[in-house]
Amino acid sequence: PQLGGILGAIVQLASKIGSILDIFGTAEASGSSSSGTPGSISGGPVNYQEAAKKIVECALAYEKSKIQYGQVNPPSPPKDGGQCDCSGMAQNCYKAAGIEIPRTADIQCAFFKKHNATFTGDMHQLKAGDLVFTSDSNHEIDHVFVYIGDGKAVNLGGRNGKGSNGGDARLYNGWDVIKAGIEWHKGPPTFGSLEKLC
Repeated sequence: PQLGGILGAIVQLASKIGSILDIFGTAEASGSSSSGTPGSISGGPVNYQEAAKKIVECALAYEKSKIQYGQVNPPSPPKDGGQCDCSGMAQNCYKAAGIEIPRTADIQCAFFKKHNATFTGDMHQLKAGDLVFTSDSNHEIDHVFVYIGDGKAVNLGGRNGKGSNGGDARLYNGWDVIKAGIEWHKGPPTFGSLEKLC
């Protein structure tokens, strides 16, 4: 039993190290254009308006999805439903816009911070395509969902998404609902700005 616990801890540590390394690999792949822009398509800067439109379209395609935590290659997008998790959805939505971000919510948030593309405070500053990172009571990032504009967001998991495998994706319709979804996670949110990343 002890050996099994040790092996499990090693696997978790290896996964975390791989995710951290993804920050640097992703930054190099998506941010090495001549202009130094973090997000890029074929070496050129990403247009914010076009990227936001593609991210919103992709996020809405997940509305009938089921939660499946930790999928390495989640479907993108599951047009007839499918299985994914919150950070897999965020990663695929950004990929649809030509922007590569890491796989897990905590490392995604670190990636946005690395490129000075986060903000805190008033959630009404959110714009279409932004990511909402929520945290637990220890202020550690534990969830992400996609803001799609007009006081709406697509959430896969967490409040009213059952928070377990098999739960449904849900449209947060209204600022009060978004606020409730954020507060359910106990800790303060961090917002990832698509516009700043572009």
